[in-house]
Amino acid sequence: MKLIKEEQFITCVFDNNELNSTESYWTPERIAEAKPMIEFGSFETKLKCTDDVQPSQDADVSVFPFSCGGKLLFTINGKSYYGTAQFVEDQRIILTAAHCVRASDDGEWACNFAFYRGYQKDEAAQVIAIKSVSIRTEWTPPVNYAYDYAFLIAESDSKSSCLKCETMLQTDKVTAFGYPATIKDGNIMQKVTSEVVSNTGIDGVVAMLNTPFTGGSSGGAWLKQSTNDYKVVGLNSFLISSCENVVFGPLMDDNFNVLLNYVKNTKERIFYGN
Repeated sequence: MKLIKEEQFITCVFDNNELNSTESYWTPERIAEAKPMIEFGSFETKLKCTDDVQPSQDADVSVFPFSCGGKLLFTINGKSYYGTAQFVEDQRIILTAAHCVRASDDGEWACNFAFYRGYQKDEAAQVIAIKSVSIRTEWTPPVNYAYDYAFLIAESDSKSSCLKCETMLQTDKVTAFGYPATIKDGNIMQKVTSEVVSNTGIDGVVAMLNTPFTGGSSGGAWLKQSTNDYKVVGLNSFLISSCENVVFGPLMDDNFNVLLNYVKNTKERIFYGN
């Protein structure tokens, strides 16, 4: 892998040999053995947690918006993991959590990325290799969870559509999706709709309340729905052990857009030399 370090961003680019190796790495046995990625933040929060939980439902990965999402497989420190990701803004740009790309504790980079779009019960509508991953420099240990997002450039176009993003969380209710390991063994995408709040007491971090999501849902989108349209307004980031049934996520602000625009330009350079 090749690291490209700039003032605000770090990009990891994988060469053709690495892509070929990844293709053969993910055997059915390794996919089955992959562990759900889970991230815990060591914060004190102002939120009062309750035992109320909104029940999740199976998401139909054959239809929009869930057809844009899927299971993200990767390895860190020689161990296999899975999280959740989705196509956004472009047919080759994928959004996930930064901790699925680079470990929050030791800064180790993930590799062997494969995106199984529309994953359901060991099958996928499309299996896509990943050419590069980009994060903001703030996701360097000690990490800042307000920047727990990453963009991946796919080696091939999505055969589905892509989701649009909206910043500053202009809603009080979202629908999140992901592959939580505690529900149907993480083999069927789940969706849940619940309240989202900003009074977490953690700078740049918001929270989705009363959700059953746990490990494996990392990186899955929070969706705002309006007039049959869906926009990504957040994602599943981390849990706090003392605050059950709450998933925290970064507030998508101008810094999010700056990274997104950088990745769009990076895509042009990687594939077209511009």
